Amino acid sequence: MWEQRCFLRFRAGSMAPARNGKKLYYRIKHALPGRKRLVFPALISDRKLIHALELYLSDRQGITRVVTNHYNGSVTVYHHPEIVGDRKLLNVLDHVTNEHLLRIDHRISKTEEARSRNEVPSGSHKGCWKVAGKVLGGIGFVGVFVPLIPAFPLFFLAAFCKEKADVGSN
Repeated sequence: MWEQRCFLRFRAGSMAPARNGKKLYYRIKHALPGRKRLVFPALISDRKLIHALELYLSDRQGITRVVTNHYNGSVTVYHHPEIVGDRKLLNVLDHVTNEHLLRIDHRISKTEEARSRNEVPSGSHKGCWKVAGKVLGGIGFVGVFVPLIPAFPLFFLAAFCKEKADVGSN
């Protein structure tokens, strides 16, 4: 009955993206106890809104994990059936509107903008990683000839430091 109700609502609704506070229509693709896979046609190829939906559902009590795919508008919800029953999950999904998701997306944008202002420039530690890589590589080279110094772990650490220095420069 639960799946039929959602499917009928999906079929009755329009396939156009929901705007101005309209409810987002969905269809249940697969349902198991503790896991529901839904498709939101209005969110296909909309990364920001599907990420906002993921955050919106993740904040709910009893929902343990939400996996989204913006390519096909798929949302997989893992939940505790004892805490969030089918009816309660249906109720949460019935109250999801585009306005909710836009507000969440706006908060995400503000948080990311504030983070980028306070962020340390990515190249600031580049020199430290380079120096550490060279020192570890040098000690590793000495370890090839001195039996008490482990050469291979030092070479791996040197490679890691070199990679971190290169990633910081991009």
